[in-house]
Amino acid sequence: MQLDLQTNDHLAEVIRTAGSIAVIPAKLSPVDSFCAGAGVHLMLKSLEKKSKIFYPGAIPDGCKDLVDEKDIVSSFSQRQLTVSIDYSGEHEAKAWYEPETEILKVKLAPVSKDFDPALKVKTRLDTGFDFDTAIVLGANEFEDLGYMFTEIQRDLAKATIVDISNSGKNSRFGSINVVDTMCDTLSQLIVKRAPLWDLNITTEAAKALLVGITSK
Repeated sequence: MQLDLQTNDHLAEVIRTAGSIAVIPAKLSPVDSFCAGAGVHLMLKSLEKKSKIFYPGAIPDGCKDLVDEKDIVSSFSQRQLTVSIDYSGEHEAKAWYEPETEILKVKLAPVSKDFDPALKVKTRLDTGFDFDTAIVLGANEFEDLGYMFTEIQRDLAKATIVDISNSGKNSRFGSINVVDTMCDTLSQLIVKRAPLWDLNITTEAAKALLVGITSK
């Protein structure tokens, strides 16, 4: 199959300039997709890139030890309230909540009756994920990502999407599409193409990719 050198060069540049990368394996072929994603993630980490694997639910059998658990995002709720209390100056505080229909009210107050304005309370509403590039592996279209797509759809809309697939059913939904139907597995595709994207196949990445290649 003839290689699209322009696409490979473009993808190498996207990876080089990316600030934060979400690696998103689809579940159509769970072991192969996860291993291909793990291989990409590990190669990105070796370049000191900020990378996370987005994968809901249980990790496929045989894949649990391939990637550090802290590098896997498995919860995709878009609305999370973070409350920070500055305890410097030996302040103390208490907190309680009151459920009211579908609204949860959280209240904070100093333990002392004499309010001290030096007590600092900060709140932050997290409404999205921090990535500018998303590498989607093994999906024919966004909807193949299931409920995760619904939860991170707004984040994906702001990112450069890299669509990697070995299926002839792929709809080319990405900003960059790498579709190679001559590869039996996604993991084989990654082994074949990674050097063209200026990625080095490390020992850890090779282990993950081998599991994917032999999964069928």
